[in-house]
Amino acid sequence: MEVAAGADVSGLEVTVTQQAGDLSGTVITAKNAPVSDFVVVLLAAALDYMEPGEETNPEFIEKLKSSATAVRVAESEKKTVTLKLIAQ
Repeated sequence: MEVAAGADVSGLEVTVTQQAGDLSGTVITAKNAPVSDFVVVLLAAALDYMEPGEETNPEFIEKLKSSATAVRVAESEKKTVTLKLIAQ
């Protein structure tokens, strides 16, 4: 993860551990149909497409925040999420 000098990192929490958590899940359309081709950005958001390099674009990330799902995985925790596909 890269953080630019002067970037706002409020709310960011980094935990270093030897007991990794596990995150899994599915992606569905607005009509609850399963999706097999997608990109996941860990805010968490599932996109139908993303231009290469967009994951480091602050404007792109800011735009995703309103549609993203907050996910927190603790040490040794196993969590499953369902994400709705965001059409770009």
